Amino acid sequence: MAEDDLAAALAMSMEPNEASGARTAGAFAVRRLREENTAETLKEANSVAVLTTLLGNLVKNPSEEKFRRVKLSNPKISKALSCLGAQELLLSAGFVKSEELLEATEKRDTCLPAARLRR
Repeated sequence: MAEDDLAAALAMSMEPNEASGARTAGAFAVRRLREENTAETLKEANSVAVLTTLLGNLVKNPSEEKFRRVKLSNPKISKALSCLGAQELLLSAGFVKSEELLEATEKRDTCLPAARLRR
């Protein structure tokens, strides 16, 4: 189920000792995606797949600059982030918005839950 994929991607993007406020924001964003968008809207915008890819790439390659920056001018990204809750999900996962980009400012390392599970 796509909603499960999105929840898993969010969980992978968060550090285990992160403050509960960020986890609440992430849960709110996922809930907003699910409840305030129709399944057709999410599918048409390809939001779940794009968000899962963006977060998954960051988790797998935390030091690669190309996965740490999301160009808001990219048509596929723009469309995916047009769904309610999509941009909030990335912000809750540690991205910071500037005029043209969403950027993961804090380098994530092997303390990520997903990295621990792969060991």
